[in-house]
Amino acid sequence: LAWFRAEHARGRITDADLAEAVRRRLPELADLPPLSVGRRTVSPVQVLLCDVLHGAEPEPAAAPRGAAEWCDTLLATGLADAVDEQVAKWCAAFCAGQQGAWAMPGREHGLYRAWRALIETDPGARRIGLPRQRLRELPGQAEDAILDALAILQVPDRERGAELRAQLTRLPGWAGHIAWRAEHPDEAAYPADLVDLLAVRLSYEAALVEAAVAGVPDGMIGLRALAEQHRARATSPLGDDAASRRQRAAKVAAALSADAAGPRQLDALDRVLDQLPAEDRGWIWLDAYEWHYRDGLLQRLSGTAPAPQPGRPAAQAVFCIDARSEGMRRRLESRGHYETFGFPGFFQLSMRFRPLAAEQELALCPAPVTPTATVVEQAAPGQEAATAAAISARQRAGAAVAAFHGAKDGLASPFALAEASGWLAGPLAALKTVAPVRFNRSRSRLARRLRPPATALALAGTRQPDLAAGYRLDEQVDWAEFALRSLGLLDGFARLVLLCGHGSGTENNAFEAALDCGACGGQP
Repeated sequence: LAWFRAEHARGRITDADLAEAVRRRLPELADLPPLSVGRRTVSPVQVLLCDVLHGAEPEPAAAPRGAAEWCDTLLATGLADAVDEQVAKWCAAFCAGQQGAWAMPGREHGLYRAWRALIETDPGARRIGLPRQRLRELPGQAEDAILDALAILQVPDRERGAELRAQLTRLPGWAGHIAWRAEHPDEAAYPADLVDLLAVRLSYEAALVEAAVAGVPDGMIGLRALAEQHRARATSPLGDDAASRRQRAAKVAAALSADAAGPRQLDALDRVLDQLPAEDRGWIWLDAYEWHYRDGLLQRLSGTAPAPQPGRPAAQAVFCIDARSEGMRRRLESRGHYETFGFPGFFQLSMRFRPLAAEQELALCPAPVTPTATVVEQAAPGQEAATAAAISARQRAGAAVAAFHGAKDGLASPFALAEASGWLAGPLAALKTVAPVRFNRSRSRLARRLRPPATALALAGTRQPDLAAGYRLDEQVDWAEFALRSLGLLDGFARLVLLCGHGSGTENNAFEAALDCGACGGQP
């Protein structure tokens, strides 16, 4: 709030910006009558604007805390971090796909049951002091494990929702991924849901917290009593009670008028202020900050456009709307009579695509979009023999790469692999660092010899029970017309019209998909 008010003081946000932000968020204010404050008459928008400018900043809402976090706060333990470490370890083992060197057994039974089968022999459980007897007594079902843990932690019924939220917010990344796997069972290799995740986490917490509070008077009841006292001391003074609301109205009245406002006027102010909770002021500031920039940008862009060059363009190019395409478009247009356009790089074709001889399909569309067809790459008529040879070469090269990585990820084989290949790997690593362009060119030439490209390929639709069989000719025509009309490219065609997609190549980059086409779901 202090930062936004400093931006307002230097003119980056104006009163008009804030007033418009209030109207956008609360359009119903237009139906409310003006208010009298002292000797002044003000509109409801002015009241809220005054509150945004001068109101006290409320204390942020306290994040939900789980049982282990309260134990850490009150008893100076480190249980929550220990549980985080163990839960993240098991989630990583369960969710590991091709990156996992050793597969976690039992994953087909779900996260909780797979974890339960292995936890008794886990050295990590013994290291953090998890009682062995408790591990033997874990229920067979995740739901029962959650209920048992909540009973051990003595969480009242009214607080169970908050307890579960607190557990999930400790590791929001893993919680989000497990939720995604539950929502996309066809794309996730093994089943898991948030019930499994909560069962694993609460089983750890119940055992560790119970052991930690053994020396506290009254045990778990004493811990919960201390937590209630801590909550009471930390309660924000700017609550939602009548006194704090009257204090907020009085501050607005003082800022609006030097005259004292009467009780009825304060009540009227309170009713208007109730439309905008104090914790929502940040949305008004952010909205005003962004729209100020937006309005200025549109004003600068609304100038007279340059006159189009006469004659037919030398070429027209359609690029993906990815921001990195903008530089190429400007550079191309500066080189001659060229026209460029922007369009999402999947060109509205929400399809699954299976490359030549690949086992998996790629969803070439934005993540929220469900593919409507599957298209496969195959040999063109008359090119079957050449394509089969290319596929065989690719498979041999892929098998060699898989064998190398399998040896590298093994238990004892990396030592022998280092002795056998170190003399070659060392110089290659140095060349890759010192001369990356030369290295990549050499590697590409070698890859073309080992994996010759197929001479000619064709695309065809596949028939699956849940997807259409590719795109019919009339559908292709419809999509092409839709794209051209969306671009405004209806006449004045150049002799050469390019539709340009994009991809990337990278080394050792965990965020490789971010460098490819976002409209194609992180694929080239």
